[in-house]
Amino acid sequence: MKPIFTFLLLCFSFNLYSQAPANWSSRGMGGGGAMFSPSINPANNNEVSIACDMTPLFQSTDQGAHWATTNFNKISAGHASKMIYTNNPLIRYCISYPSVNGFDYVIPKKTIDGGATWIQLIGNPDSTEEVYFIDADYANPSRVIMSYYGGIYFSSDGGSTFNQVHTAVNPGAGEHVTDVLWNGTIIYIGMIDGVLQSTNNGNSFSMLSSTGIPTSDKVISFASGKEGSTIRFYAMTADAGDVYTGMTYGDNYNGIPKAVYQMDNASGTWTLLTAITSTAFPSQYPVIVSMAKNDIDTLYAGGGTTDGTGPCVFRHTSAGWTYLFSTTLNQNINTGWCGYNGDLDWSWAESLFGLEVSPLNSQCILITDWGFAHMSINGGSAWKQVYTDISLQHPAGANTPQHAWYKGNGMENTSCWTINWLDSLNLLSGYSDITGMQSDDKGNRWKKFPDVTENSVYSIIKAPSGTIYAAASSVHDMYQSTYLQDARIDVGNGKIYFSTDNGNTFTTLTNLGVSKPVMWLAMDPTNANRMYATVAHSSLGGIYKTDNLNAGTSATWSKVTNPPRTEGHAFNIRVLTNGDLVVSYSGRRNGSGIFTASSGVFYSNDHGSTWSDRSDAGMQYWTKDIVIDPNDPTENTWYAAVFSGWGGPSANNNGGGLYKTTNKGLNWTKISNEYRVNSINMNPLNSAEAYYTTETAGLKFSSNFNTASPTFSEVSSYPFRHPLRVFFNPYKPSEVWVSNFGNGMYTSASNISNGTIDLNNQHAFGVYPNPASTEFKVTLNEDLSEADINIYDCTGKLIFQIKKVSGSTSIETSNLPDGVYFIQLISSKKISLQKLIVQH
Repeated sequence: MKPIFTFLLLCFSFNLYSQAPANWSSRGMGGGGAMFSPSINPANNNEVSIACDMTPLFQSTDQGAHWATTNFNKISAGHASKMIYTNNPLIRYCISYPSVNGFDYVIPKKTIDGGATWIQLIGNPDSTEEVYFIDADYANPSRVIMSYYGGIYFSSDGGSTFNQVHTAVNPGAGEHVTDVLWNGTIIYIGMIDGVLQSTNNGNSFSMLSSTGIPTSDKVISFASGKEGSTIRFYAMTADAGDVYTGMTYGDNYNGIPKAVYQMDNASGTWTLLTAITSTAFPSQYPVIVSMAKNDIDTLYAGGGTTDGTGPCVFRHTSAGWTYLFSTTLNQNINTGWCGYNGDLDWSWAESLFGLEVSPLNSQCILITDWGFAHMSINGGSAWKQVYTDISLQHPAGANTPQHAWYKGNGMENTSCWTINWLDSLNLLSGYSDITGMQSDDKGNRWKKFPDVTENSVYSIIKAPSGTIYAAASSVHDMYQSTYLQDARIDVGNGKIYFSTDNGNTFTTLTNLGVSKPVMWLAMDPTNANRMYATVAHSSLGGIYKTDNLNAGTSATWSKVTNPPRTEGHAFNIRVLTNGDLVVSYSGRRNGSGIFTASSGVFYSNDHGSTWSDRSDAGMQYWTKDIVIDPNDPTENTWYAAVFSGWGGPSANNNGGGLYKTTNKGLNWTKISNEYRVNSINMNPLNSAEAYYTTETAGLKFSSNFNTASPTFSEVSSYPFRHPLRVFFNPYKPSEVWVSNFGNGMYTSASNISNGTIDLNNQHAFGVYPNPASTEFKVTLNEDLSEADINIYDCTGKLIFQIKKVSGSTSIETSNLPDGVYFIQLISSKKISLQKLIVQH
C-alpha cells in the first residue's frame, strides 16, 4: 500500500505562531505508577476517577476506556483525593494537594458547576492543617464530614462552616477515618477507635460503646451499608501500633491485618466474621474492606500477597469467601502489559492501594495498585484492565506476552525524562521505574524496553554510526527534592546500554568501571568516536569519556577532571560544535539536610582536562538543565534552569529561575523569577517562541523570547503541573512534545493548517515521513503566474529549482530524506503576501 504523507507548511512570519497550542494529547502505554482513591459515581457507573500521588487526577466517563487528567489548577491529586459524588451532578467534593513556591498544602475543595471550577471550602477551620478525609451525604450534599490528623469536623452548610465533633483518643495515631454511613438524621463514622455516631443530624456526636474487638486492636478499614431496615458495619482490624492516620494500604498489608468483624443495627456488639490467618488466607493479606451502601450481604476485601502473585480480592457472602482476582495464568483478567509472565509480572502490582465498590451497585468494583487499575462489572467474576487502550489488551486465561505494543488511554502516571526521534516514524523515550518505551508509528503505539535491568533511563542518544545509547540507573526521580542526599544516591547502580535495531534489543556497553547511576550521554561532533557520560555518586560521580567508542564493549573509559566545587552530582553535558563542554551539576544535601554549594554550570575547552566555573551565585545549590540556544550560531548564548532550595543561604532559597548568558556564562541575567525551573526549549522555526517547564506551576510560554525582557505566561490548556522537558518533532517542527514528572508525555495538535494558507515570501514544507514514492502539487494563484520555485534543505543547500511555473506543478519527494525544506517563490510581480496551495 502506498504510504500517506503529511506535508507541513511552515511560515517564518511571527504572526502565524502567536500562541501556544490549545490542545494536548496524552501519549504512552499507560500505567506504571501507584494509584489511589478510586471512586465510582453512584448515579452513573460509567463515570469513575482515580488519584495518583504524582498529582494527576484521572477522570473517565466510559468505565476507564479513556481518561483525562484534571487541570492541576483545579485539583492536584494525592493519596486522599477521592472524588465525592452527590445526587446533584453539579456538586462534588475532593481533596487537592497544591504546591506554591516550595510550600505544600492539602486543601478540601468543592465544585458547584460539575467540575468546571473548584473552590476551597471557605469554612475550613485551619488551612495549615492537612486534610486526610472528606465525605458528603450523597442525598444531601450540604452535609460534609472532614478530618485532620487528630480531629473530625462536620458541616451542615456545604463547607461554609465546620464544627469539630471529635478529638483523637490517641494523638500519636490520630484518627484514621475510612467510611461514613449517612442514614437520614443519623450519621455513623468508621474510624480507628470504632464508630462515631450522631442521632440528631450532626448537631452532636458521641462514641458508640462497643464490645467484641480486643483493646489491642484498632480499625484499619471500615465499610457500612443499609438494606431495608437493617444497618450493617464491617471492620478490618490490625494491631493498634500498625494503624495511624494517613497510612496507605499498599504499604501496610504484609502480616498486619488480623480480623474482620461485623455489627448489625449499631448494637454495640462486634462479632468475629473471619480471622486473617495463614489457614484462612495462606499467602494473601486482605487489608481493605468495601461494600455497596444498599447490599449488606456482599462484602469485598482486598490487599496483597507474599508469594509474588500480586493483588488479592475476595468477596464474602452467606456462602463464605470467594477468591476473585485470579492472577495465575490471568484466569479471569483481561490484561495490559502487567500480567502473568508479562513485561511486568503481577509482583510489580503487588498489592492494593484502593478498593471501591459502587455505592449503589455491588457488582461494580474498581481497584488500584502499585502501577495499574482494573475494573469488574459482574461482582469480580471477570476483570478488565483500564490503564491502556482496550483494543490492544490481552484475553483472560492466557499469559501476558512480553514486548507487545500498547496505546495509552490517558492514564499516564509515570515520569518521562526524554523523547528521541530516530527518524520520522521511530521514537524512544526514557522513564522512571519502567525503563523506557519505543514507538514505530510517530508515537501512537509503544512497547516497553527489553533487556535494561535498571528501572530508570535518563538519557538516550543516537550516534552518527546509527547506534543508540541509553543511560540507565537503579535510582529513580534523580535530583528531585527526595533524591539529593548521598545516602539515597550512592546505593544505586547504572550502566550504558546500546542498541543497533531501533531499541528492539539492548546490550550492556559499559558500567564505566563504577556501576553507578548514569545520568546523561553526549557525542562530540568533532570526533565520532568520542562520547561523554555523567555519573551520580558522592565520590565516583562526575564526567566520563571515551575516545574509542568504535571499540564497542572494549572501549576504554576514563573520568575527566572534576570541575571546581562539585561533589559528584553531575547532570547535563552539552558538547559545542567545536568540541567544548558545557555541563550542569545538580543539587546535593549533606548529612544534615543542608544544600552544599556544589551545583552550577561549568565550561571546558580542552575536553574536560580543565574547567571554568561559569555559575551565577543563584546556581550554586540546585541547577537543573543547561541549554545552548540553537538560534545563536556562535553558541555564546546559554540558558540555565534553576530550582530554589530551602534552609540555607539566601542564594539557595531565592536562586530559582531561568538565567540567560550571551557570553558563555561570564555574565548572567535572570529572565524569569519562577521559583523552580526544570528546562527550556526554543521553537526551531521561530526564535520569538520558547517554553520552559516548572516543578509545580505548569508549562510556561513566551511569544517575545527574542527580546531583552521576554514575558512568560502559563499555558492554560496544559493540564499537568510538573512538566520536565519540551521537545520539537524534528520531522514536523510545529508539533510540540512535553515530558512530565508523573504524567507521561503530551503532544500538541498542529496549529498549522493544510490546504490553502497565506504565506510570506519564505516558507517550508515537511517531508514526514519519507522515503517513499509520492509527490505533491504546488498551485500558484493568478497573481503569481510564471514564478520560479527554489527548494532548499535545512542547511541552505539548493536541492532543485523549477523555472517559470504557471498555474501548478508537481514535485517528486521520494528521494528527499526526512526533514524540513524551504520553498522560495520568485515572482516578477511585487506582492507582499502570497498564497500557496498544496495538494497531497
